Amino acid sequence: MTRFLSLFSFIVLLLVGRPVIFGQTIQDDDYLVRICDTATGDCGYANLEGETIIPLWKYSVCFTDTFRIYAIVSMLEKGFVAINRQEKILYEVFPFDNGPDYPKEGLFRIRIGDKIGYADEITGKAYSLFKINGISKLCEISLETGEIINENIIPNFKYIENIKVRNGFVYFLYRINSPLELMKLYKMEI
Repeated sequence: MTRFLSLFSFIVLLLVGRPVIFGQTIQDDDYLVRICDTATGDCGYANLEGETIIPLWKYSVCFTDTFRIYAIVSMLEKGFVAINRQEKILYEVFPFDNGPDYPKEGLFRIRIGDKIGYADEITGKAYSLFKINGISKLCEISLETGEIINENIIPNFKYIENIKVRNGFVYFLYRINSPLELMKLYKMEI
């Protein structure tokens, strides 16, 4: 009976308490939701009070259902783009399978000019990976100019694989010299 009450109390705390992810409190009321007209298929965004913030006709398709930091929308003249809350275009999202690229392991492909980079699904920041003379550099790219803002040299590990960026950290696997071909996970703040 005590175990049941403890489990019940835990579930009630989860449902009633403020959600916390990675030590940051989520603001429950700081987002927009996608609204659609079922007759015309037009989509836009409204706040939680029901006020239309982005009109239904503004974008041909709205792909993001919960608009917190950025949303992916379709524009006739630009294709798939990510916009911020002020509706400024952050970058073009790489087209894939008749839609915008799907986030995979926290990243999705983007285009900045004629270059392809990656965007962090949580922060919306853009990155590109460069390998020069055996040294790997992860560079944050300015969304306004396409210039490199910040270079992060990835430590000189052999056989780096699966480099991922998520919420201000870079993760990758590297092989250690052993007959078993073991791999280790490395996490680095960027």
